[in-house]
Amino acid sequence: VGGQELEPPAFLPELLNTPERILSNATLFNGVFQNVESVALFFDCLGSHFTWLQSIFTNFPALLNFVNKMKCVTGLCPRDFEDYGCSCRFEMEGLPVDEADECCFQHRKCYEEALEMECTWDPSKIPTDSGDPCEQFLCTCDKDAIECLVNAHINSSLNGLDVSFCPSPVT
Repeated sequence: VGGQELEPPAFLPELLNTPERILSNATLFNGVFQNVESVALFFDCLGSHFTWLQSIFTNFPALLNFVNKMKCVTGLCPRDFEDYGCSCRFEMEGLPVDEADECCFQHRKCYEEALEMECTWDPSKIPTDSGDPCEQFLCTCDKDAIECLVNAHINSSLNGLDVSFCPSPVT
């Protein structure tokens, strides 16, 4: 189990082969991306396997927002956490095994709590500017996860960790 191979978005090969002169006036994802290269860089940063992010984000704008902030603040990409530890996976396989894995664990738990409160991320709002309690809660989840990752040590030996090493939650 764990991360699963993702097919590149169907539009990406065609987009990358479109002449620059045609794309110069194009708007990519409502102006979020400057050019075709920035689209390709984003998908490279996202990675080819599922991580905990794809299991908690229900829409692309929310995922895009978090990944951009994560990269800007921490210098890390989701691909750095492909099948990392026990919690930074598409399916959580057990309790966290280090600080970085704990960040994924807490981020996931925060979104589970938001789901219980029936909170969803509205891409038409800027969460920090919204008075909506759900928007504020989700913004705090993301902020806390990014701050956690800034301070966490990444242990590359935990990439692709065999899930048999994941401690089971105490029930």
